[in-house]
Order: sequence, then structure tokens, then C-alpha cells
Amino acid sequence: CNQLARRNRAKGTHALGRRQRTAQAVLRLLRAERAGKPGQQVDDMAALVDGAGDEPAFAPEESSMIERVLSVGAHDVRSIMVPRGDMTWLDVADTPEVVVRKFATGHSRLPLCAGDPANVLGVLHFKDVLPLLQNPGPIDLVELAREPRYVMETMPVLKVLDELRASRDHMLIVVDEHGVCEGLVTPMDVLTAVAGDLPEHLEDNAESLRLSDGSWLLDGRLAVDEAARLLEAPALADDYPDATLAGCLLRAGGRIPETGEAISWRDWRFEVTRRDGLRIDQVRASLVLDAVQQ
Repeated sequence: CNQLARRNRAKGTHALGRRQRTAQAVLRLLRAERAGKPGQQVDDMAALVDGAGDEPAFAPEESSMIERVLSVGAHDVRSIMVPRGDMTWLDVADTPEVVVRKFATGHSRLPLCAGDPANVLGVLHFKDVLPLLQNPGPIDLVELAREPRYVMETMPVLKVLDELRASRDHMLIVVDEHGVCEGLVTPMDVLTAVAGDLPEHLEDNAESLRLSDGSWLLDGRLAVDEAARLLEAPALADDYPDATLAGCLLRAGGRIPETGEAISWRDWRFEVTRRDGLRIDQVRASLVLDAVQQ
């Protein structure tokens, strides 16, 4: 019995030591990633987490969490951001009724744009707008907007965490090298990356299905150049600057279409088959008859 007790205590001490070594290795990697230095300990940490044939020091869910934390360090903000075409945003010309409807989608803060989501002027909080919504008349949204905080689309996710801590709005506007908005990121997006599966790139994550009549069911998040490739219509990728099919359809239609409504774009008819709030979730793309006969 004494030998068994000593053996169990030794196993517990060994497992605890491996947990401590893994935690220290993770912290070293995170510090290296924040400093812009490539991490060299990933394989070693994977071996520590797996146990290398020993009795596991981590429960399966703990191992999965550690692996996701490590994988986050290898990605930039584009892998977790809400792309521009999927953003819910306010326009400087929106009426109070439209403002209320957009905030009713479940957001407490929204980017304020000047006619186009590529041009973000600021961030509006619902609590700042609410008192004025109770009075009749127009609202000066620009005056109420807070200064946005911008990050480059190539910024590593771990550095984005520091920026989010420094942001009073808990929202970062992701821009390209020209200062054009490509999307936004919030603490919830980072949490999803760590607590769940890290989203793949849009074109890998979005679904597409060819139907028997020749039409296509396409995810609104599908990259527009990928949609153009599937439809064998390369000109579609040149019309609008948006990254997603949904964003381009919003421009082509000039407004948010209802479910069942169709938008004509070049030689194609795009019927909205499903919406998620204000976001175009799925469309059915059909080549119009006149174009087929030509």
C-alpha cells in the first residue's frame, strides 16, 4: 500500500510538473509572438500536451483549448474579423427609424460610415443615441460618433488583444494599406477563436452547391472572386470592391433585399433564399434566359 501511495504521489507530481512546464512554454511563446519573433517551442509544447505516452496531464478539453491558443498566435486579424460585406453599419444619412432597426439586430455599438462601409467615420454606441431617439426630428450621428481605433489587416491576433484592451469601444476597425475598411473585430471574435474552432478564410468556410437545374446555392460570405469562378463569370469580380458576395449584392441592389427578393447583376439573377438579421446568408444564382440564348 505504501509503495502504491508513493507511486501515485510521484505520478501526480510528474503530471503537475508537466502542466507547469506547458504553462510556462505557452507564456514564452505568447511573449515571442507579441515581440514579432517566430515561436520555436510549438512542437515541444505539443509533446507536453499529448504526454508522449505518459499518463495525460490534461483533460481532452484542456488539450484542445491549449492547441487553439497556440494556433491563434499563427494567424492575423483577417482570420477572425467580421468582413466588410457582413458588417452591420450606420450611414450618416440614416433616419432615426433606420438607426433603431439596425441596433435592434443585437448590437450595442456600430460603425458609422459615409455612404459606404469602406469609409468608417466613427463608432456609435446605442446608449449615446437612445436619449435623442425619444425626441422627434433628425439626429446628427457624426456629432455623437466616437473616434474609431484602426488596426492593419496583417496585425497578429495576439497584438489585436492589446489593441482591444486599449479601445474604449471594444471594437477595432480593420483597414488595408490604403486605409480602406476591410472589416471589424471585437473581443467576442477573439473569444470565439480561442473557445471554439478558429474560422477558416471566407472562401474555405462558405458553402456552395450546384443544383440540378444549373443554378447555384451560394453562401453570402463566399469571396466574390470565388463566386465568379464557380459561375464562370469573371466580370463579376471586377464590378465592386467588396470582398464577399453579400456585400456586392447590397451594392448592386442599392439596399438590403428581403428574403425571396431577387437582384439582377449582369447576366445573373440572385434570389435571396435566407437572411440572418440584416445579413444576406444564402442566395440562389441563376443565369437569365436571354444571356443563355446569346
